[in-house]
Amino acid sequence: MKYHTRYENYIGAKTTDSLIDNFLSLAIKAVGLVVKIDDAGALKNELKGDSIITKEVSQFFGGVSLKYGNYIALVNAAAITAKHVDFASEKIIEQSPVITEELPSNAE
Repeated sequence: MKYHTRYENYIGAKTTDSLIDNFLSLAIKAVGLVVKIDDAGALKNELKGDSIITKEVSQFFGGVSLKYGNYIALVNAAAITAKHVDFASEKIIEQSPVITEELPSNAE
């Protein structure tokens, strides 16, 4: 039983760390849509190194994990996917060819 508890603590810490990392990446990306961020990686490292932020976010995701443990993998996969999406890029829209010829009219 002693090793089982250690394993649960280890897995819980890794899961929480992954969720914190993805949350910070998404939060920085969202803020980056509004204001210009010089170095997103440095900002993420600084936020992750702050003990207050890490403790509070860890407690939040720990509670979410206990309450909605079955859905954590889906939430984490969605967060990882969203982390790699460039929301600021312009969308490339293909336009259908425009008809430039006039249609014959029935009015005489």
